[in-house]
Amino acid sequence: MSGLFFTRLFEAPWEYLAWVLIVMFSVCVHEFAHAWFAVRRGDSTAAELGHLCLDPARQMGIQAILMLLIFGLTWGAVQVSPRRLRPLDRVLVSLAGPVANLLLMVAFSAASALLLRWTPQIRVEGAPWLLAYAARANATLALLNLLPLPPLDGWGVVEALVPRLEDAAERAGSLLAWLALAVIFLTPAGVLIWVGGARLASATLALLV
Repeated sequence: MSGLFFTRLFEAPWEYLAWVLIVMFSVCVHEFAHAWFAVRRGDSTAAELGHLCLDPARQMGIQAILMLLIFGLTWGAVQVSPRRLRPLDRVLVSLAGPVANLLLMVAFSAASALLLRWTPQIRVEGAPWLLAYAARANATLALLNLLPLPPLDGWGVVEALVPRLEDAAERAGSLLAWLALAVIFLTPAGVLIWVGGARLASATLALLV
């Protein structure tokens, strides 16, 4: 998605609406998974802040929702307290979000495959396309969040395994986040994520059809 994502509302409104709703739902599930697993591992911070829900206003925040509507990109707002968790638990909590997206990818792929298999008369560009699109979006979100770059979940895993990096990241502040965005969207890494997500979702669907 580019900075001109909002123009898709006029060029391809159905695709624009599908992306916004799919990503919004998927991010909420992703954030819920972080919150739920953190509680299970002994950190109630996210629960105390009301993140055991699927409310976009709570799980993302108004600013993140506006970014999604305008640029097609967004983030979640769940907070955890790493110091309440053991290193292994921190790894599991960080991975809970991407794993949730992978499970959604499988679920959407399975639903699309069932429609294609049991109702062959249904239009491929209709419900099956929407479900496959949702699977592709979730595969992309999972791969994106697994990158070992702050503030992505992959970086949370790295910090849990190498605690000294956490102090370095705190000192650098938002600079590392901007560097991560530059790596993702100004280098071939960003293209690889989109292509990788599409291929992963397509391969999953092909196995299920």
